Amino acid sequence: MKNYKVRLLPLLAILGCLSWLSGCQQDEVNAPPVVERFRLLDPIKKDSTFTAAVPGTLLVIQGKNLNNAVNVYFNDFPAAFNPVYNTAENLIITIPAQTPTAVTAPKVSNKVRIVTTHGEGTFDFTVVQAPPVIASISNENASPGDSITIAGANFFGVSKIVFPGNLEVDSTRFRPNREGTLIRVRVPANMTQSGPLSIVATFGTTTTPAPINYVTGPGVLCNFDDVNTFAGWSGTASKDATLFPGNKGSFGYLSVKGIVGGNSEWWTSGRSINVNETQWIAPANLKAPVSDYALKFEIFVKTPWKTGTMLITPNRDAKPNSYTYRYTPWKIGTASVDFQTTGWQTVTIPLSEFRTSNGTGDAAPSLEALLGAAGKNQFQMMLVADTDGMGEVSIGVDNIRVVSNKAVK
Repeated sequence: MKNYKVRLLPLLAILGCLSWLSGCQQDEVNAPPVVERFRLLDPIKKDSTFTAAVPGTLLVIQGKNLNNAVNVYFNDFPAAFNPVYNTAENLIITIPAQTPTAVTAPKVSNKVRIVTTHGEGTFDFTVVQAPPVIASISNENASPGDSITIAGANFFGVSKIVFPGNLEVDSTRFRPNREGTLIRVRVPANMTQSGPLSIVATFGTTTTPAPINYVTGPGVLCNFDDVNTFAGWSGTASKDATLFPGNKGSFGYLSVKGIVGGNSEWWTSGRSINVNETQWIAPANLKAPVSDYALKFEIFVKTPWKTGTMLITPNRDAKPNSYTYRYTPWKIGTASVDFQTTGWQTVTIPLSEFRTSNGTGDAAPSLEALLGAAGKNQFQMMLVADTDGMGEVSIGVDNIRVVSNKAVK
């Protein structure tokens, strides 16, 4: 009996330790969350740690007791996350794009708050303002002295806008809107050069990938003045500023006063602009992705446009497999609106949006497939009536060009 008791004592001791360890682990799992570090999810940069990041950053919060997370807040703004990737040691999350920063809300907490089913914790972390982003410019070929609207994001702390020729317009001459998404500014009266436009802000500088004031040079298909031959056909070229005020030299225009439904006779009066073959993209650049380039032109829609389609194609022979873009700015989703501009406005169409089957089929797999092996082709835009017909339309067009979408480095 003595031997039995002696042998039982070590076993009881082991069981006691295991029970103690289990209790400790259970207490730890049920304890409030603890953050040890923040790092990027990118495996190449997984060893990087930081205490500040811009909205939109995908990061990993690492620590203890992070399991069963219910809510996560950056500066008291809720952030969504996938619970599948939530463990006791890791929480993968993206800082929401709308997270307030010290720029937009001076009294932000600069904290991350993690709420779990077994407690919560608050930790130091700064969400810094992202650099400005330019999405579009209302008229990239506006005349000196004209006002333009720059649309984008993060227009906070903007100190100046730099136009081609290093012409600076300081912040005393413009004011971004409250949301930091729009800036209205006047083009310098002495601007003569073409080139990128830059916005300089406290949190970074952004530059347009394509030049503004660009009416001559590589990629310009037709400016209706001195670049390429405009093959008039049914469209018209004019310099008459009473037709479309604010013009820069000659422009082309389309004018129809009613087309019956289903009529696609684009060659009839006022319905098409046709340009002779010219260089869209240099042969040396044809191996680039199709998405690297876009077609641009200025447009002035004088009367409300609410029916019909403008078909745009690099091949005016309109072969069955021609790549086409269907331009219908009066359609917004499933709704229809009266589309009209108050002046000249820039249109940007990525070349990746040109498709077969009259614009409804497959996108071009390469620039060579779209334009040919030499990167040359014609250009045509034509108005066709949908089943409901087309009412009166009066449209000015100018400065047809192809430019790179790649950001300036």
